[in-house]
Amino acid sequence: MPNTVAIFGDSISKGIVYENKKLLKLKDSMVNIVAEEYGLDVINYSKYGQTLKKLTERKAVEKYLSEVGQKGDYAVFCIGGNDADFDWASVAETPFEDHLPATPVSEFEKLLSANIKLLKDAGVNVIITTIPPVDSQRYFKEVISKIADGDKVLDFFAGDVTNISRHQECYNLALVKCAAKCGCMLIDLRTGFLLDRKYLRNYCEDGIHPNEQGHRFMAEEVIRSLEEQGLVLKKKKA
Repeated sequence: MPNTVAIFGDSISKGIVYENKKLLKLKDSMVNIVAEEYGLDVINYSKYGQTLKKLTERKAVEKYLSEVGQKGDYAVFCIGGNDADFDWASVAETPFEDHLPATPVSEFEKLLSANIKLLKDAGVNVIITTIPPVDSQRYFKEVISKIADGDKVLDFFAGDVTNISRHQECYNLALVKCAAKCGCMLIDLRTGFLLDRKYLRNYCEDGIHPNEQGHRFMAEEVIRSLEEQGLVLKKKKA
């Protein structure tokens, strides 16, 4: 694996955490820990609130290929959580109507496949990560109910906030399907959290951003996955 790796992601791969009602950027984020471990030169295109739809509309992959990307390099997609989100204010206004998420899941799959094709046609290797799980209760209380009428949004959910996590799971499955269909390496950031009965200790109070401990956990999952899948990395010089 060459030293240059491009990351196309959202606030999680950017290293953003939510602490004391503020958004902060971690020094020891998942991406930075892995980059430090292997001496990687990371170009991080991740942005807070980024969706695959926005990334595609900005032609971020095309820009990377025209300016930086070379045959044999690696690009990583750590994205999907924001695509699954709704416009909560609009939902609260008309909770008994249908609403589309930021990127409908069928469109998400098509956009991801198209971006993967651009990269692979240029000889760039593509890695996809699964999405860390969202805690429906925390996210509803600390995020949705702060920007919209929670009671109205609850009507949209038919009284069941676990619709949030189930809806997000559809996007996670789309990532897994695209990785298999397009022949991409898959790194699982999700299962380890789900198997931990106390996984919320690794999460910020908003229920969607892993905290600093969570980022260390994800970094360990990345390193383990790279080793298990036989991807040889150039170790950092001592």
